[in-house]
Formats: sequence, structure tokens, C-alpha cells
Amino acid sequence: MLVYVLAFGLSIGLYLVFSRGVHASSDLVLVSGDRARSVLPFFLSAIPLIIVSGIRYNVGTDYFTTYYSGFYRIYENNYFDGFEFGYVLLNKFIQFFSTNVFLLFFVTSAIFIFFVFASFKKMSPNIPFSILLLFLFRYYFISMNAIRQMLACSIFSLAIYFAIKRELRPYLLLCFLAFSFHYSSIVLFPTYWLMNIEWNPKRATGLLVLMAAIGTVSFPVVAKLLPGSSKYAAILNGFSTAGSLFIIGTICLNLFILSLYYQNYLKCKNEWWYRCFLYLQIAAVGVTFFLPFIPNAERIYWSFSFHSMIGLPLVIEKIDSQSFRLVAVSAILIIFTIYSFYDISVLKDHQVIPYSTIVGRNPSPYSGFDYRYVHKLYWWN
Repeated sequence: MLVYVLAFGLSIGLYLVFSRGVHASSDLVLVSGDRARSVLPFFLSAIPLIIVSGIRYNVGTDYFTTYYSGFYRIYENNYFDGFEFGYVLLNKFIQFFSTNVFLLFFVTSAIFIFFVFASFKKMSPNIPFSILLLFLFRYYFISMNAIRQMLACSIFSLAIYFAIKRELRPYLLLCFLAFSFHYSSIVLFPTYWLMNIEWNPKRATGLLVLMAAIGTVSFPVVAKLLPGSSKYAAILNGFSTAGSLFIIGTICLNLFILSLYYQNYLKCKNEWWYRCFLYLQIAAVGVTFFLPFIPNAERIYWSFSFHSMIGLPLVIEKIDSQSFRLVAVSAILIIFTIYSFYDISVLKDHQVIPYSTIVGRNPSPYSGFDYRYVHKLYWWN
């Protein structure tokens, strides 16, 4: 874990040093006469995170079984894995220049960080806080495992900017790009229109109660009725790495975040950024009610909650009381530090510990295991 802590500390430090004395607004609130943010601090602060993720070796649950071996299967035009067309094209593009699989992990890490930091630059009011949330919300670690889905989530983060600006064409283009890397991102597509709905506390509560009822009553019954050997039974009955206590904690933490959104509901309800991030957080909370019964629903939960790295700093900035703002930030830092360290270090979720690098290793189709022997894959991989 130390290497990740140092990388994020260096990333935040570089941003603070090279942006010091530069008073610039995010593109979201930029008005005539304002100074746009410089690219340099973002570029420099991104480097440590790209390097640590990009030169990793056998770090991430699916490192060998899906991505390392899948790279060579794509090279031999073996499409058994059922990878999305955008991801296949990315592999083919890399293979045009080199068949070194290590390049794949560096490129995907760079793309992920690029879109995340581009989103921070355009929308986050507090860049160091957003970078820290990338660590505490675990999405940096998840990106080393669920590579394709995290690429899709990072791309959609930038699409959110255009949804808020009500620019449909670039929004649709980025949605299509995200979909090309992971089909689960289709659940995010309606955001442009669903953010038009005024999600007042009464309406949101009604929706969440309904989703909780469906999750606790309907799905356990359906799961029992399905043949145990079917694909759909496997989806509903997939294993959970974390356990029930951790899932309950996830539900409570997301309800806590949602409560912060509603602190300034009357003040912000007519602002597009607020409507967008509020909808995404409501959806994230709703999906958490399915986690005890459909552990693989966590994939959909990631799609919605990923964007809190931007939404939460925006919401906290709008809290009038400085003391309450301090309490909220302190609570987030303490609770999510425990949450992330427990999940990553204790539960070994996503298998990013211990960390090792490609230094001294040679890329080979037969490293780790024979790439020709593949494991059974379902749509969530």
C-alpha cells in the first residue's frame, strides 16, 4: 500500500506546487474574464499515477486471466473473450506498433488518468480533494482490475460536462466511446434526460424505497427459481469478496453522501450540475440495495458512484456553514480511509497488493499461464 500512498502524495504535491498562486476557475463555472486552469499542473500530477499503474506486473485480479492473455488471443484473432469492439481496436492499434503486452497496461493506465484528470480540470472545484477521493473511493485500484469498465467510467465522466452544458452531440459521442469499452455503461446513457427530473427528497425517497423492496423481495425469489447452471443464475448468485458487513457499510456510506447532496437542495436544485450529480448518487444508492442479493450488481454501482469524485467536492463547496463543511470533509476522510484500507489491504479486494513491476521481466504469451487456456467469462468481466 505504501507505493500507492507515495504516488498519490506526490501527485497532490505536484499539483499544489505548480498551481500555487494561480487563481483559475473550473470550466464549469468559467465566465467572461476568468482565467482558465493551466494544463501543466494536471499533466505533472498525473505522471506518478500513470507510472505506478502502467508498469505494474500481475497486479489486479484479472491481470493475467483476462487482459495479459487476452492481448495475445486478440493478436491471433481469437475473440473468445467477447471483448467490446473499442477495446479490441485499442489492442489492435497497440499491436500495430508492438506485441509487447506491457505496453497495453501503460496505455490503458494513461487513458484512464487522462479522462479522469480532464474531468477534474473541467468540473472539480477542489482538485487535491478529487485526487484524494480517487484513492479513497478505490477507483484507482479498481482500474487495475476492471480495466475496461473503468475506462468507460472515466470517459463518461467527461461526458457529464457536456450533459451539464446541454451539448448533446459531444455527450453522445463520448457515451458511444464509453460503450465501446464496456457495455455496462449503457446504464449511464439516459443521464442527459433523467437529470431533467426534479429529484426532490420525497420523490427520491419513494424511488429508493421501491428499489429496496425489489432488491430484498423479488430477486431472491427469482434467483431460487432459475436453474443453478444457467448464466443468469450465475449473475444473480455470484460470490461477494467483501461480505455482508462490508456491503451494509457501502449502503450506509452512500446514504451519507446522498444526505450531503440534500443539504443545499433548495439552493442548488435548478443548477444543471447539481441535478446531474444528484441523479447519479440516487442511482448509486438504489443499486446498493441489490448488493446483498446480486453481488455482481457492484459493477453497475461503480458506474453510478464513480463520478462522486467530482460531485461531492461541488456539493461540499456549496455548504454555507464553514464548521459543518469542515465536519463533513473530516468525516469523509476518516470514514473512507478506513473503508478503502480495509477493502484493499485486509480483504485484498482487486488483488493490487503486493505491488510488483515489469522491471526485469520479459513479456511472453506463456507468462503466468498458457494464454490458450481461457477461463469461463460472463458479461461483467
